[in-house]
Formats: sequence, structure tokens, C-alpha cells
Amino acid sequence: SSDLTSPLNRMELNGGKAGVITASIAYQYARDAFPADTSFLKLGLTNPLPMKLIREFDAKVERSTAFRIPQKAQEYPSYHFHTG
Repeated sequence: SSDLTSPLNRMELNGGKAGVITASIAYQYARDAFPADTSFLKLGLTNPLPMKLIREFDAKVERSTAFRIPQKAQEYPSYHFHTG
């Protein structure tokens, strides 16, 4: 079930304004790119996607975005994530 989560998934709450959901090496790139008061949800395991945890994180910040490294050069590296 997507309600189960791994201890490798963790929240780093550094403020309630902006949040970034990320995984893998994209986490380190995002940490370097975003201001110090940005909160992070670092996903250590993404299958199944932990939707309950993502919704919980999304509720703790005013605005959240998912940040990923593109698979192909023409892909855009980030997209907005809304839990609705």
C-alpha cells in the first residue's frame, strides 16, 4: 500500500513557506540551489510512492514542488506537485 513508508524517507522542516519533494542526487542539487529556510521531503524509496507522507509534507508548507534530474537533456528538471 502507498500508505506504508520507508525509514529512508524523511522530512527536513526548515520553515513553512516552501517545500521541495525530491530523491536521489537531485536532493543534494536542490539543497544547494534553494534557500536555507526551504523544507525538504527526501524520498529514499519511491516505489510505491508514499502518497500519505507526501500529503502530510504538503500540508506543512505553503507551496511545494518536486525536483528531479531529467532522464533526457530535453526534459525540464522540475515540475509542480499538487496533492489537491
